[in-house]
Amino acid sequence: MHNLFICQLHIKTSFVHFHSINLLPKHTIIEHLYIAKTWYQNKPNHMA
Repeated sequence: MHNLFICQLHIKTSFVHFHSINLLPKHTIIEHLYIAKTWYQNKPNHMA
């Protein structure tokens, strides 16, 4: 019963997260991906 509740909570959270992404302007998503990609590429090797 406890696992079922956690599963439902996870589904609801993912659903809300998915819709919040859809509500964002497209250029914001592109900028976010670009920043994340740039940060990942510039990361020191010992952090990988």
